[in-house]
Amino acid sequence: MHWAQSDLIRSHALRIAFSALFFIGWISACFAQSEPPLTVPRAGALPGPGCDAGLGGTSLYGNASPTANASPAANASAAGNVGLGGITSPAGNAGLGGNTSPDGNVPLYSNNSLYGNVPLYGTPDLGGNIPLYSNSSLYNNSTLSSNSSLGSYASLGSSASPGGNVPSSCRSAIPIEGWLLYPSIRVYSTYSDNLFLSPTAPIIKALGLGASPSLTAQWTNGIHTTTIYANFNSEIYPTDNTINTFNREATVTQKYAPLPDLTFTVLGDYTHQTISSSLTNSIPNAISTLPSTPTRLSNGNVELPNGQIVSPSGQIVGQVNPVLANSGIALVNPYDQYTGTATVSKIFNNGILTLGSSLASTDYQSTQGMGPTSFTSFTTKTFKEDGAFWLGPVLYAYSDGAFSTRTENANLDANSNAYRVVGGIGTRQFGEFRGSLYFGYQGSEVQGSGTAGGEVYGGKISYYPTPAWTITAAIDETINISSQTAVSTQALTLPADTPIQVPLSSSTRITNTSLKTQYTISPQWTATGTFGYTRTEYIDSPQRDNAWLADVVLSYDIWRNMTLTWEYQYTSIISNAANTSASRNLVTMSANYRF
Repeated sequence: MHWAQSDLIRSHALRIAFSALFFIGWISACFAQSEPPLTVPRAGALPGPGCDAGLGGTSLYGNASPTANASPAANASAAGNVGLGGITSPAGNAGLGGNTSPDGNVPLYSNNSLYGNVPLYGTPDLGGNIPLYSNSSLYNNSTLSSNSSLGSYASLGSSASPGGNVPSSCRSAIPIEGWLLYPSIRVYSTYSDNLFLSPTAPIIKALGLGASPSLTAQWTNGIHTTTIYANFNSEIYPTDNTINTFNREATVTQKYAPLPDLTFTVLGDYTHQTISSSLTNSIPNAISTLPSTPTRLSNGNVELPNGQIVSPSGQIVGQVNPVLANSGIALVNPYDQYTGTATVSKIFNNGILTLGSSLASTDYQSTQGMGPTSFTSFTTKTFKEDGAFWLGPVLYAYSDGAFSTRTENANLDANSNAYRVVGGIGTRQFGEFRGSLYFGYQGSEVQGSGTAGGEVYGGKISYYPTPAWTITAAIDETINISSQTAVSTQALTLPADTPIQVPLSSSTRITNTSLKTQYTISPQWTATGTFGYTRTEYIDSPQRDNAWLADVVLSYDIWRNMTLTWEYQYTSIISNAANTSASRNLVTMSANYRF
């Protein structure tokens, strides 16, 4: 009865929230950043000496020169500078740099027309919706060599003056025979009073020193792009040599873009990890590394080499620095993983669709798991879909889906599969807010054990009180009703901001809430905070687990190529079940130098 009443209340609350978001989206027609991705990179453009070609030549947050005024905060001239499309609207379009609206929130990729929300591929004329490669695009009305286009003197990669406030994240490269090389090295120290977040002895207290050199090499002719990435990470713990690590990764990515709105990508990756989680993810995470140059993400935002995520309007909206040192109980069991991935991405007039598949093989040095479900290797095949399309001037709809099959070497879980599909709606930024809601379903099936599954729903709201400060609150609820008879070695797919893992075979209701904030104190100093709470209720069982997470990061760009970082993380799991509660303090100090 309790569960039925709770589900009814949650269902009504979800309907009310969706209705409110629709109402807000349709009545709001203000200037806003674009989301989902409706931007088209320049075809045939080579990366400049300092910034990614897809970003053009202008900085997202600084003036390229005292006279250029190309930053999002810069005021347009009285005549209105010619922007991306080479056309000035009646209001005097300032393109990338000029803000003509009272609040100065013109999207990076839109023209300031009468209605103010025309994406890059559209003309500023009323009702115009002409693709980027038509005769009103930047390929015709504004040339790449003119002083008012993306290739102008305002480019960071060209003649930016010494006083031009060039951001530290915009890196130069070492050119060799048509290749651009981006070497870097990170050195750090770390201390933890419970390194593996263990609820029982032995609890490992460790002080470690680490070094992580990496190299990214890139070649492109605008249509074909080859990227090679290599990284080594060695950690030494003088107090306990058994937990010393030597991780390494090598990735080769090949991109083919025959059209500005169509991209094919293939990727091959080799990864060696020393520390393993006791449970493996039922749906593998995508292979990702920090980019060497600013890179446009699938949702239209831009990821910078320092890990910051910037919206099309220049707003800092997130950070990709890892939050959790270890998720769930971890142990020393080295493994090698080989992954191949292929994706295709198509940008339409009002949205984007990305399809991908991957094949991965994982081999452990020692047996993973215990009893009849133990294994030493497994192979996964994963298929993913991501899509987003506009429903109106402010609202968009999106969907994310993943299906993964897994084959292990001769045990009860010899064949299994898992899937997670969600769909939702989101808004552009209206005023100082932006929000989204989603609803979906997840499930799994294990050969000889049974099935499991349940609803997934949640939402996110972001608040931008100032251009330098971002606050994001999120909630996710995952329900898993299981009939599986054996304890699974695979974990449910949960939000990243939680220190727990839950087996597929457990019937649970998991509620995860998080609050993230990022504040740019100055051009050199940035503070980031992540706070999360996860409650796990075991259905038909009195067990309740509560997990807390607090992570604070302070970054200082001491030089253009060097960043100092201090991080403190507190993790706590409180449970009424025996041998489950645990806590950990983790402190890390690092210096990252980019050559």
